[in-house]
Amino acid sequence: MPLFTNKRQDKLVSASISDAASIRTDHLLLTKSLITQIEKEYRNLQRLTQRQQLYITQLITQSHEQAEASLTAYTNDDGDFSEVIRARIAELNTQISALNIDINLLKATARINYLTTQSLLPYYPDGWTK
Repeated sequence: MPLFTNKRQDKLVSASISDAASIRTDHLLLTKSLITQIEKEYRNLQRLTQRQQLYITQLITQSHEQAEASLTAYTNDDGDFSEVIRARIAELNTQISALNIDINLLKATARINYLTTQSLLPYYPDGWTK
């Protein structure tokens, strides 16, 4: 009398094949998700880099020149003190915005580094690395 019938062996083989297919599908979905997140962060990084360049090449310089011009006008009795203060506040706000862009650039870079590191880890179906 055989210990395992063909029907039982067929069911075990079929179950093993289904489990393997499920694991491959989970791995593929995880990979696609990581790729999508990396692409999103990369686009964000590009946009932030463009904004950073705009601030470095134009906006910070222009706001500083405007503040200096209003101070010069005030010292020559051609301008108002409140205009000097507004121009200095605008200059400081421009610098704060540039710093926020720098911070967001570093955050996006850190997220990309994290996601690419995650994609290099071996995948285990139970979610744990061994």
